Amino acid sequence: MSKIVQSVKSGISRALSYISYALLFIATLSIALPLIYLTQNQDIDSLRINVSGRQRMLSQKMIKDVLLYHNDKISMEAVNTTISLFDSSLDALIYGGGISGLTDKITLDHIPGIEDKAIKNQLLMVKDMWQKYKDHLLRYMQFRDEESLKYLLDNNDSFLDEIDTSVFMIEAQAKRLNVIIQIMIIVGIVLVMAVIGISLMRKRTELKKARYDLKALEKILPICANCKKIRVSDEKADDPASWLRVEDYLKEKKDMLFTHTICPVCASTLYPDLMDGEKTDTESKPTPE
Repeated sequence: MSKIVQSVKSGISRALSYISYALLFIATLSIALPLIYLTQNQDIDSLRINVSGRQRMLSQKMIKDVLLYHNDKISMEAVNTTISLFDSSLDALIYGGGISGLTDKITLDHIPGIEDKAIKNQLLMVKDMWQKYKDHLLRYMQFRDEESLKYLLDNNDSFLDEIDTSVFMIEAQAKRLNVIIQIMIIVGIVLVMAVIGISLMRKRTELKKARYDLKALEKILPICANCKKIRVSDEKADDPASWLRVEDYLKEKKDMLFTHTICPVCASTLYPDLMDGEKTDTESKPTPE
């Protein structure tokens, strides 16, 4: 019966160990996968910030190029290059697509379309303003229309403000993502530490129980039912040298010394005549009055 109970306890202990490992794996996985996803989005947000920041610069470059074109300092093709880059980058920010010219090399980085509704609405507002702004840019370059130039100069600041707003919103979204990542890292560390702590507490409980059981076993001495010798080695139970007399055991293990005498029961058994004589002498002595 005790073997069955011990087997059940051992099985429960192994099951608890497996559960602890499973919880640790699940906790790690539940944090790792979202972190990978959020880290990828963080890279995308960094690219969006770079592109939206460049849009701000391009909007100022366009008005500068128009003035230079007005004074015949640059060609129409140079202004059209800036317009085309601003136009394609704005569409990529809103709907997704390729982004060129971010480095000295002619590279093409792809970004997905913006998902945040507030940011998308802001970028669509910029696009509406840009359509009118671009129409006046092209009209001025084609016809030298002074009214178009006046529109560009009058609306440049408001156009720039809306671009700045979109940049700030994209940066704020990136900061929120960073906060979420930090919180998830902290939660992950707490979960892992909690699982490890629970596992250590369970191991500590098992060790305490094992130590208690060991102390209980140490109190049990295997003793011969016939000669009363005590077994001192479980590994060599068949070796006569593993069996000690009680006095030898106590002397060796408990550092005790013995002096031998004889108890009355043994004395009667070993020396019956002597003990009978002592009884007779005791009985023959007169009782004091």
